[in-house]
Amino acid sequence: MVIVSCGCMSRVELSYNELKEEMLEALLKHRLLVLATSDGENVTARTVRCVPDGLKVYVAANKNSNEWNQVQENPNVALAGGNLQIEAVASLKGQVSDDENKPYLESFKRIDPERYLDWERRGHFANPLSHILEINPSKMSLYFSMPSPEDSHISVLDVENQKAYKLTRKGEKVTF
Repeated sequence: MVIVSCGCMSRVELSYNELKEEMLEALLKHRLLVLATSDGENVTARTVRCVPDGLKVYVAANKNSNEWNQVQENPNVALAGGNLQIEAVASLKGQVSDDENKPYLESFKRIDPERYLDWERRGHFANPLSHILEINPSKMSLYFSMPSPEDSHISVLDVENQKAYKLTRKGEKVTF
């Protein structure tokens, strides 16, 4: 364990694989997340149903929607829900029924079979306007609120650099 002081918070190195497993559990727990997108000028956010496949997240989006159009302009997105925050890059994929989107359908069916059957019955997967956003996290974080503010911390999974660490306020005079 390595402790590094960075400004007002201390940074404690963690096991990348252990924190990655924790993030995978969080993704399965928080599948309704807020997706924030921007076209560079306008920022919008909406709640979306996320289908995780490993750390990768899939979201079905209408090809005429704000999120689709904004991702075309700017692929940098954010997801948030509960104590989970994700910084990511989204890519536009084809129609839900396209071969390239089989991982989305397989994950959806495995993770939430009832909702999958409901969406299939309603024709959602066959809708020609229903496309997939593939979201690849670059950084994920979980906030842990503890009874004592100085024990609260943020666990960060830096996917791009394959690093994991915890930010703490140990030793700080807490003012909130």
